[in-house]
Amino acid sequence: MKKKIKFLFTSAGFKQAGVTVVANLGAMSITALALILVSRYLGPTKFGQFNVAFSLLLILSQIADLGLNFAQNKFVGETTNKKIINQVFSQVVAFKLISTVLLVVLGIIGSKALANYLNFTQPILILVAFVLAGGTIWFEQLSYMLRSLHRFYWAVSLMVLQAVLKFTGLVALVLVKGKNVSLFFSWYALAPGLTLLLWPVALPSWLRLNINNQSVKIRKQLINFTKHLSFNLAAMTFLQNLDVLFVQAYLSSWETGIYSGISRIALLLVFAAYALGMVLNPRVSRYKQKVDLQVYLKKAWLVVLIAVIGFLVFLPLAKILIQLTIGSAYLSGVIYLQFLIAAAFVTFATIPFMALFYSFEAPWYFSLTGIGQILILIVANFLLLPRFGLWAAVMIILAIRVLTFVFTVALSYYYYSKLNIVRQVK
Repeated sequence: MKKKIKFLFTSAGFKQAGVTVVANLGAMSITALALILVSRYLGPTKFGQFNVAFSLLLILSQIADLGLNFAQNKFVGETTNKKIINQVFSQVVAFKLISTVLLVVLGIIGSKALANYLNFTQPILILVAFVLAGGTIWFEQLSYMLRSLHRFYWAVSLMVLQAVLKFTGLVALVLVKGKNVSLFFSWYALAPGLTLLLWPVALPSWLRLNINNQSVKIRKQLINFTKHLSFNLAAMTFLQNLDVLFVQAYLSSWETGIYSGISRIALLLVFAAYALGMVLNPRVSRYKQKVDLQVYLKKAWLVVLIAVIGFLVFLPLAKILIQLTIGSAYLSGVIYLQFLIAAAFVTFATIPFMALFYSFEAPWYFSLTGIGQILILIVANFLLLPRFGLWAAVMIILAIRVLTFVFTVALSYYYYSKLNIVRQVK
């Protein structure tokens, strides 16, 4: 057992994962400090309005991406051919230019109608979310390009930089005693886009983006891959954010603020899990031999063990954490936070098994789990949220993530055993 643990901690993949996870946790901690300040300063009702707009922005940025970030992570991670790498990035950039423009147009046309549907009294925040979503879209594009090229230190540096920008801007607004939620949200949404000024420096000099010179073959590969993956990624984003919009639509702004505050605490762990996935996905896609997958599965179960221990350690600390972070005004959400943290640790445990499907080349898994999660989320909230309130929102998230974990582990072992049989026949 000691040898296995030593091997895990000395592997190159673990070191890269460690740097990425720690840096992302650092960046999220800085951002969390800013949000803590804002949540205390604005109070539950206005903080709820802030988070409605923020949740919408994250949903929009994921819709615009459609799984392209993970696709380029896969295809660039599989090759060292600079021509192919340039073609992949150029095609992705072309797609995102179109989606960014469409979002702005859609926001100008439909933001007021959406605000009315959500019973939201700040339609300007909806418009700002549509217009400034591009900053997040292109920040993530740059981050994924850097990770795909194994320029991890640049990627994590930009992650920390945008967090610092958010923090300093929000602190400045608090110091001048501003109470306008639109100003707080506008700066928060704009900060990631400011890091794009470092685009020419962060990327290698041989990278040449040319959206007019694209490969039809690569375009088809990207489309074939993302048509499945996009559903799963949309599900991840929707699980983190669509529930906030449902709470706003069916409950009060105060309840939205309470739920937003505790859900943002839980999301720190979820983001750390996704950061781990960013490192694992391109590496695991190269694992084709039985011995590699066998070793990897053992490591995956160690991650599950870490998740279980982490939850048990956190459980009695929920009340203290709320008091030290978003403040006593949110203490009515203690019990809800415990269940959301449980769901977050389940996500953390699922990520290593999810990465196996990059190796198995079973993209339908992402479509099936993505569609399933989205359908359960929407239908369950429509049916249960008006009747059971915040309890429904919390338990729906936990149930979805437990079901996803069980299904993912079972299916990964099915594919693993099937792959072994095929190789033995050969």
